[in-house]
Amino acid sequence: MTARGSVGDGNFDLEFFQAGLLYFVENKAKCWWCNKDSCDAAMDMLHLFSIAESEHVIRYKTALAEQLTECEDCIVSYYASKAELRKLYAKQYKPNVIEPFFSGLGDWDAKRIVRNLANVEIETNASWTSVRIALIDALSDSANILFHSSVAAAVTKYAQSSLRSGSTLDLGSRLLPGFMALCFSKDRIIRTWAWRSLKLATNKSMPASFAMVEIVFVGILNHLATNAKFRTICPVSSSGYGEQLGRISFSFSADEAWHGMRVTLSRLDNDFKAGLVDRFDKLSEFVCQSLMRIEGAEFIEALRVFGLVIGAAEKSSVWPQISRNVGCNPEDFVTRTMGCPSFRRRFEIAADETSSKDQLDDTIISARDRQLRPVLEWITPFIESLRLPNDSGAIVAILKELLFKIRPHERVPQVNAAIATHTAMAIIAHCLKLPTADRYMPDGKHLLGEFLLANYHIISDIAQGRDALSQSEMLISGAENLTELMLCEDLANMFKSFSEFSETAQRIQDNPDLFAEFDAQDKEPIPVLLHLPSVWECVLTDPQNTNVVRKSVYATSYILLFDPLPGSLLNYLPQQWRDVYKSFERKRTMLASLLKNVLLLLAISLVDVDSAARYEFEQEIMPSLLRLLVSPWTDIHLIVLQILRVTPLDLNENIAEGLQHSSKSANTAPSIKRKGGLSDSERDLVCNGLFESHQYHFIRSLTDIVNDCRVLVSCNRPAYTCSSNIALYARSSISAVSDLSGSTVPETIVKLFFAFCSLLGSILKTNSDNEMRIRSRSAYMDS
Repeated sequence: MTARGSVGDGNFDLEFFQAGLLYFVENKAKCWWCNKDSCDAAMDMLHLFSIAESEHVIRYKTALAEQLTECEDCIVSYYASKAELRKLYAKQYKPNVIEPFFSGLGDWDAKRIVRNLANVEIETNASWTSVRIALIDALSDSANILFHSSVAAAVTKYAQSSLRSGSTLDLGSRLLPGFMALCFSKDRIIRTWAWRSLKLATNKSMPASFAMVEIVFVGILNHLATNAKFRTICPVSSSGYGEQLGRISFSFSADEAWHGMRVTLSRLDNDFKAGLVDRFDKLSEFVCQSLMRIEGAEFIEALRVFGLVIGAAEKSSVWPQISRNVGCNPEDFVTRTMGCPSFRRRFEIAADETSSKDQLDDTIISARDRQLRPVLEWITPFIESLRLPNDSGAIVAILKELLFKIRPHERVPQVNAAIATHTAMAIIAHCLKLPTADRYMPDGKHLLGEFLLANYHIISDIAQGRDALSQSEMLISGAENLTELMLCEDLANMFKSFSEFSETAQRIQDNPDLFAEFDAQDKEPIPVLLHLPSVWECVLTDPQNTNVVRKSVYATSYILLFDPLPGSLLNYLPQQWRDVYKSFERKRTMLASLLKNVLLLLAISLVDVDSAARYEFEQEIMPSLLRLLVSPWTDIHLIVLQILRVTPLDLNENIAEGLQHSSKSANTAPSIKRKGGLSDSERDLVCNGLFESHQYHFIRSLTDIVNDCRVLVSCNRPAYTCSSNIALYARSSISAVSDLSGSTVPETIVKLFFAFCSLLGSILKTNSDNEMRIRSRSAYMDS
C-alpha cells in the first residue's frame, strides 16, 4: 500500500487514501509508527498534509494527533519517519516545494505539542505516562524547540514548575535531540535538567538525523561568534545556513555554553562528531581562539570541547589550518594552555587543604584523578591530531610542563604531583606504541629520544624507591611497566638495526661497487643501534627493585646473546658505519659489566631467601639466565649457575671467592674467572640439576632459547657462539631427561629436539659467516 502523487499538487492515489483512512481512522489502529507492518504506510499518509483540508483530512489529522499521545515508541518512530520522508522527497522535488510542506507539518506538530503540555499541566492528577509522552514528543526533534518559541516556552514552563516542586523529570534512557537545544537555555534550572538528562541517557547512538544535531550547533556557534564576549572566527557560514538561522526563534544563552557543548558532543558517536567538524570546517579554529579569551570554569570546559573537536577532525589539516588562521602551532598551544592560570590552579593546593598536602595513597590518587581528568583528557586526542614526528615538540612541551613545572611546584600537593607524573608516563608509553612512521624522526632517532635520555632518572627513581612518589604502588607499577616498554622498544629496534649493519656489510662484500652508494653524504641516515643507552645504564646501576632487576636482566640477555660482527665483515662497511658500530659494541661491553655486577649482587641477596620464594624467583628469571648461559659472555656463565644453584663442585670455591670479594668491596667490580667453558661432564651435571629442580619448565625455557637462536641465524646475525652452546646444552638436557624418564619420551623433549633440528636447518640454509663458523665447531655437528 503506497501513496502516489506530487507534493502540493493535490494529486493522490484515491485507493490508497481510502484504505489508509479505513485502517488508521475507522478501525482505530493502536500503534501506527512503532509497528513495522504499518509504519511505511503511515509515513506515506503524511502526504495528506500537502492537500487542501477536507472532512476526511481533518479526521485523519485528529486521529494522528490522538495517536501521538498514546505511545512514546510511536513518537520516536514518527520523527524518524519524518526525517526519512524528507530524504525521499529531496530526491524527487526542489527545495522550494519541500520546505513549505515540512514547515507546515512542523507548525501542526508545534500546536498539538503545546496543547498536550497545557492539558497535562491543567490536569491535577495527570499520569506520569501522559507527562513523559508529552515531553518526549516535544524533545524528539530539536526543531520543535529551535523553530517554535511556543514549544520551548511550554516545555520550560512545565519543567520549571515540576523541577522546583522536587520532581526529577527523568525521561529514561532515550537520548532526545531537544535536550541538546535546552543545554543552552537562558534558565539555569532547564540547562541543568538537560545536561543531566543527556549524561544519564544509557543509549549511546543518536536516534535522530544528522540535521537535528546540526541545527543545534548552527544556532549556538552563531550565537557565540556574534556575542561580544566570544566574538571571534565564526565557524558557521551564513550563506550555507542563512535560512535555518532565520527560522531559529530559540533564545540561546552564552552562560555555561561551553559546558553545554561539551555535554552534547560527548554524547554523539564518532560519525556525528566527524560530520559536525567536517560541516563546520573552522570549528577547531573557533574553539582554539576562544580559549585565548576566556578563563576560569569556562576555560576548562572549552578545553574539553577542544579535545572532542580535534579528536574528530582530519589529522592532516587541523593544525596547518589553526596555525595559518589563528597563529598558533601545537607547541604554542601547549605552552599557552598549560601555562594558563585556570589550568595551573586545578593542580595547586587550596588554602583549606594544607593539612592534606603531603598525603599520598592510591585510593586518594584515584579519587583526585577523577577531579583532575577535565584538565587532562584533551591530551590524548591532541597527540593523535599531531602530524608526527614533525610535531613531536608539542609532546615534549606537555611532558616538560607536567614533570618540571607542575610536579615540583611548592603549591602542588603530592597527590596532584603523582597524577601529573602518572600522566607523563602514560604519554611516554603511548608514544612508544605509535606506528613506526610516526615514532622516528627523519634522522632515525626516536621522537622522544633526547628527552628520555636526559630525564629517565625521574622514572627510575620512582621505580627504585628513591622518590617521595614511590609511596604509591600505582606509580611504582607504572614506572616498572614503562621501563620494560622502553627497554623492549629499544631492543626491537636494535635487532632491526643490527640486521641492517650485517646485511649491508654482506651486500658490499658481494658487490664492492655498493660501497660508494652507502658512503655518500646524501645517503639514508645510518641505523641507530641503541636509542636509549643511558636508560639501560640507569636500570643496571644500583638496582633496588626486584621487578626492575628481572625486567632489565631479561632485556639485556637478548642484547648479549649474539656475537659481534666479525672484523673481516665489518671492514667492508664505510668508516662512519664502522664508527657507529664500534660505539655500540663499547656500550654493549659496558652493559655486560653492569649486568655482571647486578647478577653478583643478586646471587648474594638470594642466599638468605627462603627456598619457596627463591624457587619461584628462579622460575620467573630462568629464561633470561639460560640466555646468558649460552651467550658469548663467558665471565657471566658461572654467576648464572650460582644463582640457579647448579654449580659443579669443583667451581664452588672459585665462585665463593668472587662473591666474598664483591661483598667486601662494593665499589670495585667483582671478578669470577675461569678459562674455557664447562666440560661435557660439568654441563651434564648442570642439566641434571636444573631438570631435577625445575622439571619441564627448564626444558621449555631451553626450547624457547633454541628458537631465539634460530631467529638470529635467519636474520643474518652472528649467532655461532650461542648456537654452539645451545646445541651442547640441548644434548645434555635430552640425555638427562632420558636417564630420569626411562623409556617414555616426554612431549617437551620432542619439542626441544625438533626446535634444535629447525635451528640446524636454518644454519645450513644460510650462506653466511654463521655457517662457516658453526661448521668449524665439531661439538656442535656431533650433537
